[in-house]
Amino acid sequence: MIMLLITEIMLFSGLISSYFYLRGAHRVWPPFGASELSTAVPAVATAVIAASSAALLFAQVSVRRADTGGTRIGLGMAVFMGAVFLAAMVHEWTVTDVKISQGIFGGTYYLLTGAHMLHVAVGIGFLVNAFAGSLQGRYTAKNHFGISAAGIYWHFVTIVWMILFPVVYLY
Repeated sequence: MIMLLITEIMLFSGLISSYFYLRGAHRVWPPFGASELSTAVPAVATAVIAASSAALLFAQVSVRRADTGGTRIGLGMAVFMGAVFLAAMVHEWTVTDVKISQGIFGGTYYLLTGAHMLHVAVGIGFLVNAFAGSLQGRYTAKNHFGISAAGIYWHFVTIVWMILFPVVYLY
């Protein structure tokens, strides 16, 4: 998991630094002719993904306390909110006036948000697996690696979005 996170940090660091480099090369951003980004849906999605990390933290604490119900509730809420975040961002892609054909602005927008959405989808898969494991009684207070590993990845994905949201939508 540590090696995976190191490679993910390198990937997103490269993407974000490339964005800043490309943005710095333009005096006007978004470039003339490109549409402005709406922040309403992404702002709500940001709150949702932050809440999903809180729900997952509740699950992680619950499993350590041998609270099976709390573990399942926390995991279930994290999965649900992750799916809501992903659906909100897919919706944003469908309603935005920004097109990938709008040059560097459209390309970087779709690359950054798309790379993150892919990672969210993978994270939801990890969370669903952990939830299924909790339903099967796979985890105990001392043996809960699946939840811990899914949690590390999900919290990472949340932190990445907390960086991407202001970079892409507010800066």
